[in-house]
Amino acid sequence: MKKTLFYITLVLIVLSCKSKKEMVQVTPQIKAPTFPKEGINHFIDSTLQLSKDSSLTQLYNFSNNKLIWKNDSSVEHALKWISEACYHGLNVQKYQLDSLHNIWNKLELSDSNFIANRASFDYSLTTAVQSLGRDIRYGKLNAEAYYKSWNFNKPESYSDSTWVDLVVNNKATELNLFFSPKHKLYHHIYAELKDLLNQPEGETIQIIDPKFTLRQGDSNRYVLPIKQRLLNIDTSKHLMAFDAELHDAVVLFQKKHGLTADGIIGKNTYYYLNWDKQKHIEILLANQEKLRWIPAQQLNDGVVVNIPSMQLDIYRADSLFSTRRVVVGKYDNQTPILRSRLSYIVFNPCWTVPYSIASKSMLPRLKKDSLYLQKHNMFISQGGKEVVADSVDFNQYNSTNFPFTIFQRTDANNALGAVKFMFHNNYSVYLHDTPSKRLFSKDIRAFSHGCVRVQNAKQMAEELLFDIDGQTVPHSYYYKKGFPVKVHLKNRLMLNLVYFTCWYDESDNQLKYYKDIYGKDYKIIRDLNLDF
Repeated sequence: MKKTLFYITLVLIVLSCKSKKEMVQVTPQIKAPTFPKEGINHFIDSTLQLSKDSSLTQLYNFSNNKLIWKNDSSVEHALKWISEACYHGLNVQKYQLDSLHNIWNKLELSDSNFIANRASFDYSLTTAVQSLGRDIRYGKLNAEAYYKSWNFNKPESYSDSTWVDLVVNNKATELNLFFSPKHKLYHHIYAELKDLLNQPEGETIQIIDPKFTLRQGDSNRYVLPIKQRLLNIDTSKHLMAFDAELHDAVVLFQKKHGLTADGIIGKNTYYYLNWDKQKHIEILLANQEKLRWIPAQQLNDGVVVNIPSMQLDIYRADSLFSTRRVVVGKYDNQTPILRSRLSYIVFNPCWTVPYSIASKSMLPRLKKDSLYLQKHNMFISQGGKEVVADSVDFNQYNSTNFPFTIFQRTDANNALGAVKFMFHNNYSVYLHDTPSKRLFSKDIRAFSHGCVRVQNAKQMAEELLFDIDGQTVPHSYYYKKGFPVKVHLKNRLMLNLVYFTCWYDESDNQLKYYKDIYGKDYKIIRDLNLDF
């Protein structure tokens, strides 16, 4: 019985296994559609042969008339880069970002028109990247429209073949680095602009200038909004005491805006306290645009005078060698923006008074004071010959018919000081020493008639002649002569007079803001048609 039961069980198990085996069905493998790269390449090649768009044809010549954006990661990197055009001060919608996203998201391999649509997307993305790259590198505006004296070289050019090659070789992540201007200053501005644009919008706090200074220890109603502005305090607490915490915050704020960091709130600090977020953004954008007009190496080449920061830097082998304050031209007598070469130095200079100063500023004084020339160690000449001032009736002359040239002899009170630095230009300006040393202590130093007055000018002469030019004659030899001595430079350093209201201060590693003393940025901001 047991044996019979065993066989019955065995037969059932066999039948069961057979049944299961018969029930197993092999699912046929459906081959997923593959990316038709060759088909797209063929479509691109045949389309470009008929295309009348020479720019597009040239771009695809660099990829042998094949697909440029070969994989999803390159496309995603490019779209992300375009979406961040605002960090370069550019409007992303100019580069068809929404349209590109829509097309990209709708592409389906199973679509019968996929090859044509994917090729069309490749064209669109390529032209968008080309357009954005050119705007980032070369800018939208023309420097000569804002600076009549502009004579800087054009920025470094690039070949589209280089960036196309990057993309084709799966290096789309390097697009931003490739197209960005190579100035160190540009990268600092880019980082600061990115930070500002990502900050949440806050309430704009209007700071009232009470026409008197505030400092640590003061307590009044004018302190409260400043604390709210710099410390973001709760105004309901009505903390009106100017305490140590506010003092430290004011010092940092003053440093950031190129002011004397003394913690005392005066006229210039009040001016910057009323700059809101948008004002800072606009200044950054204007300076980004200006950096696109000038080759990168010209901002760390030789002697660089930045007019808004009223600062002179000397570079040696691309590194900052020395820095000093300067006095620049006032609004009505602006220091020109230009590039030249320092050619020679004059020790014990004699000042030839510019005709505009002589006829407009000095002539009225000559009419009032017959001893004016004598008091200032000056003399007049006509036709190259000195004229006795007592023999002249100055009342018969005005600013249009004054026939004399006024000179100031060499002495300690000479307007040019002990030394001047000459360079070719069409505006009769130069760098020079000054007896008015007190002006260098001021935050805003726009007082000259266009020339640049240099702090520690005698030390600068030593740096140029000894450290950089390799000359060995002691400077005391020239000064002791007591009359003008011209010393030519063997190494004629480049001189760059530039205008940037954002400037990186290497002494404390900080990007700083400066006042637009000539009102140049306003026009640039207006013409950029900013829309964020």
